[in-house]
Amino acid sequence: RNNDITVKAEITIAEMISGKDIIATYRLGTGTVETIEISIPIGARPGMRIQYAGMGDDTHAALPRGNLYVLVAVIGKANWDVRNNDLYTTHTVNVFDMILGTKIDFETLDNKKVLLKIPAGTKAGTTFGLVAQGIPDVTTKKRGRLLIQIHPYIPQLNDGESAKLRELKDLMDT
Repeated sequence: RNNDITVKAEITIAEMISGKDIIATYRLGTGTVETIEISIPIGARPGMRIQYAGMGDDTHAALPRGNLYVLVAVIGKANWDVRNNDLYTTHTVNVFDMILGTKIDFETLDNKKVLLKIPAGTKAGTTFGLVAQGIPDVTTKKRGRLLIQIHPYIPQLNDGESAKLRELKDLMDT
């Protein structure tokens, strides 16, 4: 049989969730250029190899063609990480909202808006999990979790705001 050919297909983390169809063009040993539509499945992982039998090299006409392998590579996105089927990210929240509690609209990588409740007294580094908002399993399509770690944003205060905050602190200290 002729040699196999491997091509690389880059997808984003968001495309791990939705899947992606791409057009690949590659050159055979005989110099012929071939184009094929490749379907990257939902839940594809970095390093996954997709085989297209008989689509590889054709240098030796008397031998069957080799296989084409598509090697999946995932392009990361700042502030997002994938571990198994779970997605991890961080989100900055005003420190006063962490003290008092709030609800925030959070946009997922697949452009869904989810409501995230930050309870009063949330500490820095607290991680909240949203079920079925992570990466789908390539076989079962069941989605993992989206885990959001909360970090405080400390706003700049003017003199009047600082004075009021000191008054509140003094009240709490007594």
